[in-house]
Amino acid sequence: METLAPGLGCKIGSLPISYPGLPLGAPYKSTRVWDVVEERFKKRLSLWKRQYLSKGDRLTLVKSTLSSLPTYFIFLFLIPKRVCVRLEKIQRDFLWGGGTLENRPHLVSWKVICAAKKYGGLGIRSLAIFNKALLKKWLWRFANENESLWKQIISRKGIRPPFPALIIWSPWVPTRVSFFGWEAAWSRLLTIDRLKRNGWSIPNRYYLCKNGEETTYRLLLFCEKARMLWLLIFSFFGVQWVMHSSVRRNLLGWHGSFVGKKREKAWRAAPSA
Repeated sequence: METLAPGLGCKIGSLPISYPGLPLGAPYKSTRVWDVVEERFKKRLSLWKRQYLSKGDRLTLVKSTLSSLPTYFIFLFLIPKRVCVRLEKIQRDFLWGGGTLENRPHLVSWKVICAAKKYGGLGIRSLAIFNKALLKKWLWRFANENESLWKQIISRKGIRPPFPALIIWSPWVPTRVSFFGWEAAWSRLLTIDRLKRNGWSIPNRYYLCKNGEETTYRLLLFCEKARMLWLLIFSFFGVQWVMHSSVRRNLLGWHGSFVGKKREKAWRAAPSA
């Protein structure tokens, strides 16, 4: 190793190391991971404490700079509660006193300050809530980035992608209809394009609309006649909907909370109708 490293232009080290700005090899729950963020906070504050800043100026700085410093970290890791308290204390001390070295009373609770202005707050971002929102974005990416390498690796480790079972196997829908929906969600309907892939030598033309080839998504979602039925359903429930090209993804978003409790059963059964 010592012989190869100089020739390859590499350095010999051991974990944990910092690259790029993140400690690799250290457990994310360790406070050592977050020491870098706290150091950035204090370094930035040391420059501002030399200047006279009004409370309005300090509010602007907290919102524009301090609140955005740890974004890269909290996009990747669940921030430990004790670290969140520590970082928000730095923000509170700076807002009310001008820096971490001054101990002045905090006149309004931090929970109120983090509320939106229309609710009496100052609109400062709560690190804990922002952290949860960023981490949940990974769930959205997991559902949509089918070709990404990271999703394929995680899927092979036993984490199954979500499936719209509650919509397909609705108790208000006949089983034979649910079975058809289950086949459609797996893209296993015997449409002409699928028969051709299985070796059938037949021309692929969509005879219902006489436009394009017969596929699952055209048959159920984007055929001219199918679209008219979907628009009729959406107009009946007063819903605006953007159709996805995948049957499964359309059904995954098909929850009924926004149509009211009285119409929720009908809304959940509508795709199978």
